[in-house]
Amino acid sequence: MATVIRNQSSKCTAYRQDNKNWKNLAFTDGGTIGTVGCSMTCVGMCIKKSPKTIYNDGFTSSICDWSGIGSNYGKTLKTVSATLSNLASTLSNYPAIVGVGGHFVVVYKFEGDPDNPQKSDFSVHDPARSDGTLDRSAYSDITSIRYYK
Repeated sequence: MATVIRNQSSKCTAYRQDNKNWKNLAFTDGGTIGTVGCSMTCVGMCIKKSPKTIYNDGFTSSICDWSGIGSNYGKTLKTVSATLSNLASTLSNYPAIVGVGGHFVVVYKFEGDPDNPQKSDFSVHDPARSDGTLDRSAYSDITSIRYYK
């Protein structure tokens, strides 16, 4: 099959959890956005709200309230089984928050064969590291896929 490009970069904002405007905001259960806030930062990317805005709106736990944050901003959380095929399909319409071990990244672009997707076909915004593709060694197997509708 021919290469397909699905690019949702216009539907997300790249944020870093170490941004000086919010990295030191402390969670009520320990840690800061800068040290353990990858999930909140990824949610912020997908709903286009900064981690500081989300925090100031009352979401102050390091355990991400995925549904609560989404509904607070008029979004509905959706999940799909964690496969590369499902991820490629999701990117037809939405950027996705992907669990990679104990870390989360936003996958915003797929460029490859949708019938045989490879990790290197996916572009990511990583809230803790430089951006790249899903095949970097720091990412273990995909453990979850979430997106907001």
